[in-house]
Amino acid sequence: MVWLSAAATSSSLICLLFFVLTNGAFCARSLPPPTCSTRPPPLSTPTTRPQSSPTCLTRPLPPSIQTCPARPSPPPPAPTMPAELDDHRYNLTKMIGEGSFGTAWLASKFNSNELEFIVKIISVLLLLLYYTITFSGSDAHVSALREAHFGENLTEAGLDITPKFVKAFQRNNGDDLLFHLVYRFEGISLEHLLYGGQNRFWWNWLKTTQEGENAIKGIMFQLISAIAILHDHDIVHRDLKPGNIVICIPTQKRRCAASVEEIKQIRDFKLRLIDMGSATNAYTIQLYGSWAPQCRDYMPPETGYGWMAKPQASYDMWSIGIIFLEMILGTNEIFTISNIDNLTPELVDLVLQYDEGDLIDSDIYRNLALLELCIGEFSDHCSEQDFADKIIARDPFQLGFLDVEALRLARLLLHWDPVHRISARGALQHSYFQQNEARACRGD
Repeated sequence: MVWLSAAATSSSLICLLFFVLTNGAFCARSLPPPTCSTRPPPLSTPTTRPQSSPTCLTRPLPPSIQTCPARPSPPPPAPTMPAELDDHRYNLTKMIGEGSFGTAWLASKFNSNELEFIVKIISVLLLLLYYTITFSGSDAHVSALREAHFGENLTEAGLDITPKFVKAFQRNNGDDLLFHLVYRFEGISLEHLLYGGQNRFWWNWLKTTQEGENAIKGIMFQLISAIAILHDHDIVHRDLKPGNIVICIPTQKRRCAASVEEIKQIRDFKLRLIDMGSATNAYTIQLYGSWAPQCRDYMPPETGYGWMAKPQASYDMWSIGIIFLEMILGTNEIFTISNIDNLTPELVDLVLQYDEGDLIDSDIYRNLALLELCIGEFSDHCSEQDFADKIIARDPFQLGFLDVEALRLARLLLHWDPVHRISARGALQHSYFQQNEARACRGD
């Protein structure tokens, strides 16, 4: 083991900090300067989106060996958030979420005990230093600006598919720059509902009761309805997962339950989407570019073989299919291989030959897991019954899909080819939602 002297270590740290702060060897972009700009245009009028094959760019090197991540040219200067003068406007009472770019807090207004707000805080300078190798520091900045843009515009349009956006502001905290995004509190995340509570009682209720089965259908209907509205306005979310879906379940104490423990019975609920920091439309692509980090487990397979030049609506539909399986199986480990030691050389070669040798290990594993679930480019030999049997085998309750139409919808959502993947409007017309039991939980 080689020990560095204190002087050498200090010198190295100073050198590294210099490169980071001067946009040097690590390609860290500087933050957009504080400039004034005209107000962005309102949401576009819904249009009919023709289906077309996605255009793919050459795939960049894996992040683990990539010094300068490939992404679009730096965007033009973006509007900054206004400064907030009153440091005590919101009381942060409980951290309810933590992601790559910040934390989310349940909050009340100053001199009030009503927990009616969510305050999301993003620290740009810390992220600039932490994500030097894998991300540009300004990605946090761009994500916050995207989220503020969509939050304000969706709220003003009265679409009611996201929590009501209240305000956005930035504040200096010593050498740190903090972005604050404030929303009305509209419920707890689907992730907390599925995995929280004593003995995971909410997921058990979903799986073992007729009311729970109807609730799964209601969640799917509301989720696809919300995404259909986004797609009608040419917006792609790109980061759908249970942690980015909140559900308002009324209780006797408050309008929306703030924890799983508060939920005693479920008669009605309302679903909304959160975290629009990776979302895109024509305006944000022009201003901020299209690149944004997303959660790999919910990304469609076409993104693994090449970065999509323009985000497609089919991206979100794949993510919804994974969320559907997650509610059925009760786990976020959808892509697993039951016995990796028994994989045949022929099966491995089948996956490898498609990529011409550039596929990294995680992609090999993921695509083999897809094949094991009868999903993928080479799964045409799998029948509907094969898919049903594999889901039953993975289900702790050994139930799988109790409705054959639910199974068929899942297969359409998880179609390997994005051109043939079902659209949001098409999914809403699927026979799975045409049964009377679904209407009770639609939130209409």
